[in-house]
Amino acid sequence: MSMRPHSSRLTGSAFSAVVLLASTARGEDAVSPNSQVARPRLQIGSLLGIIDSNKLSVDGRNRGDEGDGWIAGGSAAYAHGLLPHFSLVLLTRIAGELTDWAQMRDEQRTRVDLALGPEFWWCAVTRPTTVVVRLSVPAGPTWTWFQGGEVGPVRERYSTGHGFNIAGVGGIDMMWKHHGISVELAYLRHFTYMTHEGTLVPDPTVEGSEEYRFDQSSLVFGIGYSYRF
Repeated sequence: MSMRPHSSRLTGSAFSAVVLLASTARGEDAVSPNSQVARPRLQIGSLLGIIDSNKLSVDGRNRGDEGDGWIAGGSAAYAHGLLPHFSLVLLTRIAGELTDWAQMRDEQRTRVDLALGPEFWWCAVTRPTTVVVRLSVPAGPTWTWFQGGEVGPVRERYSTGHGFNIAGVGGIDMMWKHHGISVELAYLRHFTYMTHEGTLVPDPTVEGSEEYRFDQSSLVFGIGYSYRF
């Protein structure tokens, strides 16, 4: 009995399966991530940066720069794709700050930012790791708390600072399916307003208040974990 017809059918079936797999792979490759809306992204990380300028105005008069300083804390962000290459990002930052001036006065400073803005992205690599380059410009409100100390015979107090923050953020996401690592470099600007009060310790009836305005710029590096839904 001849087995040739049966062998021919097996060979033909195997060849058809290979062609189907190849065509499917080509079809998947043909759908570029850059032609699709980005999947939602959740990001959590830490940040560390330098304060290169923190100009202080008191009652509308310029009092100079507080000197160099640093900022350190954490951040969280959620990005939702709206169009190919375009997402909307919502983020928050919580960080401690210290400048030369604050250190001399033994002040402790904490800042919280909330920001919303557009994010533009480009998928540069798809295999074996997906690499996405992005640029965002989030902006929103900021709050800051100063824990004042005593400067000579004067006890200082501050109201809760409030104002506005805006940033230019460049980032790279390296993703393995849903999980990945993100690195960012951001230039931050903060405009903060608060009331400063001072009381003479030997005579508490002697006190005064001033309106402070801070114009601060920082360069911040961040690294964290990203999850794409």
